[in-house]
Amino acid sequence: MSSPRFTQPRLFLSYARADKADALRLVDALTAQRCRVWLDQNEILVGDDFVHGITQQLAACDGFVCLLTEQSAESSWCQAELQQAIALKIPVIVIQRDPEARFPDALERQLRDTQRVQLST
Repeated sequence: MSSPRFTQPRLFLSYARADKADALRLVDALTAQRCRVWLDQNEILVGDDFVHGITQQLAACDGFVCLLTEQSAESSWCQAELQQAIALKIPVIVIQRDPEARFPDALERQLRDTQRVQLST
């Protein structure tokens, strides 16, 4: 009898450009755990429709990983990606680098039941 084949979860990683180094470390850690991680800088080419690409990739992912920092909490792009993931009912994982970082109140209320994991070095 053969063992069941499990597919690798496809995760969308949302982060602020200022946090690129931490985002790349997170990609490496998730990839080591057999996850496929979608990262904008690797997947969207110059001249591509950025908004359409993000929308398409969000709809195709199994989970949404948010690297929460002071910069991402203030980023309208990160907020929009998170809102879209919530609207699509995609499971959200918050990796909190900055302990004091918080999204605007409306988003925080939507994340009230979401467990946060502290990013370690």
